[in-house]
Amino acid sequence: MRVVDITGFFSSACGGIKTYYREKAARLPALGVECHFVVPGRHSGREPFGGGTLHRIAGPRMPVDHNYHLFGDWRGLEDAIAAIAPDVIEIASHAVLPWLVERALRRAARRPTLVGFYHADVPHAYVEPHVRFLPAPLRRRAIAGAWRWVRARHARYRRTLVASRRIAADLAARGVPGVTWVGLGVDVDAFRPEAGSPGAATVAYVGRLTGEKGFGVLLAAWDEIAHRTGAELVIAGAGPLERRIPVRPDVRFLGYVGDRAALARILASAAVVVVPGAYETFSLAAAEALACGAPVVCADRGAAAELVQESGAGRTFAAGDPRSLAAAIGDVIGRDRAAAGRAGRAHILASFTWPAVCRRILDAYASA
Repeated sequence: MRVVDITGFFSSACGGIKTYYREKAARLPALGVECHFVVPGRHSGREPFGGGTLHRIAGPRMPVDHNYHLFGDWRGLEDAIAAIAPDVIEIASHAVLPWLVERALRRAARRPTLVGFYHADVPHAYVEPHVRFLPAPLRRRAIAGAWRWVRARHARYRRTLVASRRIAADLAARGVPGVTWVGLGVDVDAFRPEAGSPGAATVAYVGRLTGEKGFGVLLAAWDEIAHRTGAELVIAGAGPLERRIPVRPDVRFLGYVGDRAALARILASAAVVVVPGAYETFSLAAAEALACGAPVVCADRGAAAELVQESGAGRTFAAGDPRSLAAAIGDVIGRDRAAAGRAGRAHILASFTWPAVCRRILDAYASA
């Protein structure tokens, strides 16, 4: 089977999708899959990527986040798809990309199976927050329109893969066809507890520094968290909200951390890892923290809450509420970290290792 993944969101400083692609490239070839990945970049070209091939298509930088590019060379995208001649195309971003892929398939000798992955929860993450101040009838109309858009986009696909059972149930209830839970995974050899216990109380945030990730809520809560706990905040990530990080002795900003061993040390040594975003469709940061034996505090909405509640290794807080976040972190720091750590790692080992996830993905391709 020859599979090509296509996304508009891939960069050297991105986490989730790049990790997903890297693990697929490392593991699916052993299961008989030839893996290709097509992404926008500064220049066009091909390069080895694990056990697969990464195809970059030249395009301009995104206006808001310059870590990412747009597909500028549409003919180059078409040529790449035609040359790969895939059996399956998995599409990871659903605004313009499905149209570009359909345009490319006009030249295909045979039509591949199209599969989508629901990486971003568009109605909840990008529509609801911006219409909440509208009158109720207009707000309902806007949200209903967003769900019509999702259904129309995903009706193109034979399967819509999702990483969270909670998200799967929501999509199915909204009439999205072919919803299939596959989960996402953790490299449990790289992300594992370290010997000994954490030293000084450390609250760790790992991820993109953006509003939809809840980073602003964490910054708003930090004065109260520091007062309650005396903890240090360690931030590992990059994004537009970097400029809002305060310069103070109890805040340590590391920038984007691409080395997995270094990232695992940050998570394993934290007293608590905070995932404040309300719109996660999985949260690799939460899963990797649990694998490292660190308790997680996360918003009570989204898929990170599913991981925390099912594992019992942490607490949720009222999404968007800095005081609730501060109280939850203070509560978790005062608990037995070792017991939470064992429960969290056991949960990841049971369902969220990459070999298990890749087998579920391959089964979804085959059934499609």
